Amino acid sequence: MRCWSFVGALAFSGCGGEEADASTEPLSLSEVLGPTEARAGVVHASEELFGGISAEGRVGDIKIYNDRVQFVIQGLREGDFYLAQGGAVVDADVVRAEGELGRDAVDEWDPMAGLGRVVDAQRVEVLADGQDGGDAVVWVKGLESAVEYLTGAVESPGLVADLGLSFETEYRLSPGSRLLQVTTTLTSSEEDVVFSPGDVLLASDDAGASWLPGLGLGAAASSDLRWSGWLDDADTVALAMFPEPSVVGNDGNFGLFRDLLEASALFGDSVDMAPNSSYTWTRWYGVGPDLASLSGEWQEITLQDTQSVEGQVNASDGAVAGARVILFVDGAPETVAVTDAEGRFRAVVPKGEATTLVDARGSGWVFEHPVGAAPTSAYTTPENWSAAMRAYTSGAVGTTSARGRGVSDTLDVGTPARLEVRVDDGMPFEVRLERLDPEPETNTSVVRSRPGGWASVGWSRDGDVTLPLEAGDYRVVAHRGMRFERAIEEVSLSAGEERSITVVLDEAFDHAGWMLGDPHIHAAPSPDAYIPMADRLLTVAGTGVQIHFGTDHDTVVDYRPLLEPLGLVDVLASVVAVEVSPVVRGHSNVYPVEVKDGPNGGAYLWYRQLVADTQTHYAQTRQSYGPDAFVQVNHPIGTGLADFAGWADGQIGRSSFWSEDFELVEVNNGGDWERAYPFFADLVTRGYGTVPVGVSDAHGPLSGGMGLNTTWFGLGSDDVSDYSDAALAEAIRAGRTVVSRGVFITSSVTPGETVTGEFVLDVEALSASWAPVDRMVLYVNGEPAETVEGTKASFVVAVDQDAWVAVMAEGDTSMGPIYSRSTPWAMTAPIYVDVSGDGWVAPKPPLTLLDG
Repeated sequence: MRCWSFVGALAFSGCGGEEADASTEPLSLSEVLGPTEARAGVVHASEELFGGISAEGRVGDIKIYNDRVQFVIQGLREGDFYLAQGGAVVDADVVRAEGELGRDAVDEWDPMAGLGRVVDAQRVEVLADGQDGGDAVVWVKGLESAVEYLTGAVESPGLVADLGLSFETEYRLSPGSRLLQVTTTLTSSEEDVVFSPGDVLLASDDAGASWLPGLGLGAAASSDLRWSGWLDDADTVALAMFPEPSVVGNDGNFGLFRDLLEASALFGDSVDMAPNSSYTWTRWYGVGPDLASLSGEWQEITLQDTQSVEGQVNASDGAVAGARVILFVDGAPETVAVTDAEGRFRAVVPKGEATTLVDARGSGWVFEHPVGAAPTSAYTTPENWSAAMRAYTSGAVGTTSARGRGVSDTLDVGTPARLEVRVDDGMPFEVRLERLDPEPETNTSVVRSRPGGWASVGWSRDGDVTLPLEAGDYRVVAHRGMRFERAIEEVSLSAGEERSITVVLDEAFDHAGWMLGDPHIHAAPSPDAYIPMADRLLTVAGTGVQIHFGTDHDTVVDYRPLLEPLGLVDVLASVVAVEVSPVVRGHSNVYPVEVKDGPNGGAYLWYRQLVADTQTHYAQTRQSYGPDAFVQVNHPIGTGLADFAGWADGQIGRSSFWSEDFELVEVNNGGDWERAYPFFADLVTRGYGTVPVGVSDAHGPLSGGMGLNTTWFGLGSDDVSDYSDAALAEAIRAGRTVVSRGVFITSSVTPGETVTGEFVLDVEALSASWAPVDRMVLYVNGEPAETVEGTKASFVVAVDQDAWVAVMAEGDTSMGPIYSRSTPWAMTAPIYVDVSGDGWVAPKPPLTLLDG
């Protein structure tokens, strides 16, 4: 049967163009298909969609699938993330067994006519639903449209010139195929046009990495690309896009877009189109259990000269399922297969000398979830979200992944050891393992590197985590961030051994009345982050942070519903927040906010506004998120407000890039406080009542000094159950913060208070034994005034005119092995000195604003 349906219509046209009866039962897209069937239709129920870390399909979109793979093409609606236009693939996954959670990792998959030029769909139709036993076909028609994020990022509407092109794209899926054939026809108007035809794939960095034949894992784009792939860390799904065999692909000078959105692309050679002419190109989007299943099918259907390579991976304990087999041809990496339940693999590769390398050690990251729990998306259906939450509690149908078996240039690998690490208090923690004996050299272009240079890193949510490892000698470092002591042990593990050790992580000091927070941190909803939402909460809780802030780029996400399924409600609170991320005006965090209807959780999409000045940008930010939200200036030096505005000790060189409409400033971002502190101190000295904060700005599991670069908030309690957004707001308004890099400072005068006349300021630095403090330094109006050796000091503060003071704690010893690149440090927020009691007056005049 060949039928079509216009997305959004209530009735469907039947064959022959006759309107179907309104009571006609819609095509079921939940039906399990056989190997000779394919289907396409409008999604009528959320149960027809599938989950995953990037799932965003909705009712009204179009699903096209067969017995092996499934895709969702966005209908005529505004989408989430940065490519909002309809008509492109937004979800892709293999068809999974009942009870197995989806693994969609596609954010956007779009045809593109040159850099930043995509289709703005006007029609999305099903041309063939597949019920006649043939192909399923979806057709998209529309006009060219600029990627708003790209033009907005550089504030240049004309960056992507309007060429007057119209798009028609056919998505065709055959029964039994893993490849979606994509054919696009561009038609020019009355002008000559030149462009490079291609496709852009935004796949979740949270779950995997790119693969380029001839180059390997995570390689930069090349001018000579045969095809482009992506494979997930759990080896459960792979993505790839393939051109026609005669096309030599390239990245289409895609660097800017790739840098902004962490995207990959595959373009053909430049095309010169005459007026009123058309150009058509065909390629394939693939999704499968591994790259070899995709690259092999592409080579077979395009009749390339190939050979078959197959085998079985074994260990002393039997066949090894879920191992990666990297296929080389004439010494160059070609594709990757994953072994099945019997340890077998098969790959079709080009003619040449074929060799293999087995990677059976896994990624090295271990997050303590039940079997089968899979990452989920903030924008998935309620049914998929609920299934993921149940999996975090009780598990789901599991997937197989080879871990701890090593790397081998033969098809024989090792038998893993398993190390269980427990803490005596049953609370979350992090454990890192360092390999002590020599580790065999590996080809890092094709084999996954170790996590942060460690042999393995794991996180427990309830005081217990098991890590699969290669046999060898290890140093075990268990910790829970700056609030606790750490434990270090050494173990030797033999193949097949199962060992359990229990460690003690004592609380290092009392911080009554104060809670530890990290008000700048990222996870899957940010395009440049590479950790799922649930795993991010584990890393935060596991490093002793008590308040998580969900500051993802230009998207509002509520992490709080994850806390209960993860069992973290007693140890972690979460603040709904957002990072507003204009590229040339500086980023800012806003919190607390609310998820609203609209793209990206109702976020303020600054790149659509093209404001003329930063003051207007901040005003629109306030308008979007409400008067009760706080604005935090992020990394002000380097890529932030201060540098873009041309700040230099008392003056602003570019007034149109400046605004003073903020409450907080990052003094410590990822451990670096020396650059931002002079800016913060200059603001306070000139009467801008900003509150200092410290953040990790972490985008990955270990980046930014998780649990170290933080902020203490004076909330009046140290118990997470007492946390509220209102208490946080009151602390910020009062200026009650201590910026930290491993240290907490108590003081006889609470930071943020105003004191009249001369007074004595008693301070003490509190820290774990692994973060020793050597001195306390009193700063007056931003300059060091007195230093006392040790962890305690009594400073007599006597000034002639109104001033502000702060205390820094400093240490000279590296906080290794966890935080080996940092030394202990902390700083109180300002304490204001009103000499005469007639109201505090800033020691210096306001900033001078210039028009440069």
